[in-house]
Amino acid sequence: MPPIPPVGQGASLPPPIPPHVLKEFEEHRRREQARIGAFGQIRPMVHLPDYAGYRFVGVRNRLYYSKKWRFFADFLFDYGTERLGKARLRELDLKRRADRTKSRRLPPH
Repeated sequence: MPPIPPVGQGASLPPPIPPHVLKEFEEHRRREQARIGAFGQIRPMVHLPDYAGYRFVGVRNRLYYSKKWRFFADFLFDYGTERLGKARLRELDLKRRADRTKSRRLPPH
């Protein structure tokens, strides 16, 4: 077994980063700046569009998947239903319908 050099001696620098990797880093930074310019400081969408017939979406520390989602908006509908609960969604729908019928009534003469 070769002897271990003392700390600070014999340490070599890491190899240089290949140019194509630097180019990819720069392209990613440019895309990220464009996304922030368009949408502001929000978290980016983390999704895998298609894997074995499933669509995967990551939200915080959870991974959601389904075969029925065709678009990201399909996921958002299901996610909202899960987060709010079906009872709360029914309550909001009934309130919205009641408000809509109030606005359609004609004032009495």
